[in-house]
Amino acid sequence: MRWPSHQAVVAAAIAWAEAAIANDPSILALGYFGSYARHQAGVGSDLDIVIIVTSSQASEEPRGSRIDPRLSLRWDFATIPVPVDALVYTLAAWQALSRHPNRMYTTLTTETVWLVGPVEMKAEGRRMKADY
Repeated sequence: MRWPSHQAVVAAAIAWAEAAIANDPSILALGYFGSYARHQAGVGSDLDIVIIVTSSQASEEPRGSRIDPRLSLRWDFATIPVPVDALVYTLAAWQALSRHPNRMYTTLTTETVWLVGPVEMKAEGRRMKADY
């Protein structure tokens, strides 16, 4: 079995992101973090994606920091050649998290390669980054 190269996975993520933002105006920011962002991915690595959306109908967790994980099911990641783990935040949840940062927030803000965003968070002005 041959695992996809880092470049192939990132190229697929970029193509997926372009399609996702074209079809979903609620996406404010989208990026990847973890082993692919650190260039440490190997055989069996998944692609960790973070998506920040304007709002959601899903109920938020009691801490208010992360949306119901079932929300990530609204996107089809089948075009990405490795398993995908998606974290989805509303803008309000992301901003709340920024006021009380934890280890996960610190990891996301220091490690994420933003494909759309990053979010200093204005609802207007979404665009793909040219410096992948």
